[in-house]
Amino acid sequence: MEDVADIEAVAATRAAACIATSEKVKSELMKMQVPEERITVIHNAIEDYWFEPQRPTAIQPPHLVFLGRLGGDVFTLKLKGFSRLINFYRAFPDVPKTTICMTTNRKLKEWLRVAFPKHYMYTNLRKDLIPGALAPLYGSMLFVSSRYEGFSLSLVEGMSQGLVPIAYSVGVVPEVIKSGENGYIVSTFEEACAQARELLANDQKRLTMAEAAKATASQFKSSHISSQLISLYQNLRRDRRLGMNGEEIRTEPSK
Repeated sequence: MEDVADIEAVAATRAAACIATSEKVKSELMKMQVPEERITVIHNAIEDYWFEPQRPTAIQPPHLVFLGRLGGDVFTLKLKGFSRLINFYRAFPDVPKTTICMTTNRKLKEWLRVAFPKHYMYTNLRKDLIPGALAPLYGSMLFVSSRYEGFSLSLVEGMSQGLVPIAYSVGVVPEVIKSGENGYIVSTFEEACAQARELLANDQKRLTMAEAAKATASQFKSSHISSQLISLYQNLRRDRRLGMNGEEIRTEPSK
């Protein structure tokens, strides 16, 4: 087998249980012929430092924010919706923009730094420093441009700092965002721009949604996820001890 997807399919169909990080991944596993009863949806957690209190900081006017991995090859850039991001930034020339991205493509980094007016950029920033960089942007808009995500950690990370997501329906987005309450789910570029304009024109709504986004992100603390994992492992261990008739299997010690 040369395709990673084929390897995943073989491993998943032979496993006693599969953990899916989103309902979307669960659906993909079921298409691989993994029985639904063997699949448990347990969302990813984000690191505890995302929830540590930040030092008081002056809140800036709202920015358009991109947070996450861009990659450097054509395939990954397309997957991450790079063209969508560029067009989104260009649609708001007078609005400040902040990009916090991971990429090893030097030419891409150099181009991005000077491509837009009012653009602030952090490249390959150490991850535990990102909350501090986002703290002054509370109430800004997080644009999730991806065409595919299995989960989308950057969505939850941004929401934990009070960013209001405007996101395409990828990964865990449909399970996390309640459109109009803690962010917006969009299906077209025009819709994304319309929602951004609405938030820029209504500070009260934008800040109310920022607080709701931050509250939602608290569901992804490591303590919550670890308890779900422990429960799953305990159930698997119990089931392994039980025979087909519900009787505990006892093994004789070797002589």
